[in-house]
Amino acid sequence: MQMYYSGVHSILIGNPKNTEYNPEDYLDSWKDWHLVPKNIPIVNPPEVQKNLIQVPGMNGAIDLTDSLLGYPLYNMRSGSFEFYVDTSDEGWDWDTAYDTILNELHGFTKRVILTDSPSYFYEGRLSVNQFQSEKSLCSITIDYEFEPFKRMLFTSGEDWLWNPFDFINGYIVDREQVYEKIVPSGTVGKLCFDKITAGLMPVVPDIILTATGDISTDVAEKKISVKTYTSLISETDAMTNVDNIPDDDSSYVVASEQIAVDKCIKHDPSISIGAPVERWTAIELVNNSSQEIKMVINFRQGRL
Repeated sequence: MQMYYSGVHSILIGNPKNTEYNPEDYLDSWKDWHLVPKNIPIVNPPEVQKNLIQVPGMNGAIDLTDSLLGYPLYNMRSGSFEFYVDTSDEGWDWDTAYDTILNELHGFTKRVILTDSPSYFYEGRLSVNQFQSEKSLCSITIDYEFEPFKRMLFTSGEDWLWNPFDFINGYIVDREQVYEKIVPSGTVGKLCFDKITAGLMPVVPDIILTATGDISTDVAEKKISVKTYTSLISETDAMTNVDNIPDDDSSYVVASEQIAVDKCIKHDPSISIGAPVERWTAIELVNNSSQEIKMVINFRQGRL
C-alpha cells in the first residue's frame, strides 16, 4: 500500500554510549524504516512515587511523599509508539521490516529524540510488542521504559546547534552569563542556579577552572576557594541576595573546599543542583591566585 507521508513527527533512535550528539549516529523511524506514526508520538509522564498512610478514623490520608527529600520522586515513563509500515519500496517488505526492527531494538537500551521536541532526549529500554501484517497494511507497536527525566541534548558547557533547536518551545540561554564567569585575581565570583537554569533533575555538575594565562609553578601551587550555597528560600530572594550571602548564615547549607589551580575539574557528589522545588544553588569562587580564572559549570539539564 502506497502511503503519502512527509516524515514529520518521526522519532530518532541512537546509542546512549555516544554522549556527544551527532545526527549521523541516529536512525530515523521514517527515513530508515519507513514507519508512519498512527498518532503524533508522545512520551507519557512518569508516575509519582506516592507515600500515603491511611489512619483509622481520619478522613483522607497522611501524605509523606515529600517527607524525605522535600520533593517527589518518580517511576519510569512507560508507554508505546504505534506505527504503520510503508512496504511500497522494493526490498522493504513486512518480513524484512520486522526482522530489521526486532534485531535493532528489542530489549536494548536506546536514546530517543522526538522530532517534535528536538532539544531533549529520552533514555531507556525499547521492545517490539507486536507486528501485525494484513492484506494491504502492516503495523508495529514499540514499547518503551524511559527514565523519569528527559535531558537536554547538549550540556551547559557545550555549543548548541541550530538543527536540533526547537524554535517553538525552545529557549536560548546566554551561556557566558549563566554558566560561565571570569574571576580576576584577588576577587570573588558567583554563579546562581534555579529551576530554570539548573532544571528539575538533581545533578552533580563539573566545576571547570581554567587560568587564562600560563600557569607557572608558584601559581599552580596556589589554593583557591570554591564554595557552594543551597537554600529553600524563594528564587526571587535568592537571585536578589546571592551576592550578599553571609558565611555564618544558618539558613544556607554551605560547603567549601580549597583546591589547587592546576586541578581544574571538580566533581563532588555533595554538590547537587536542580530539583523540582523552590531550591537554588550558588557556586562561589574566591580567587587567591595571581591569575585570572575562568569558571565553567558543566552539566546536562533534566526536565519532566
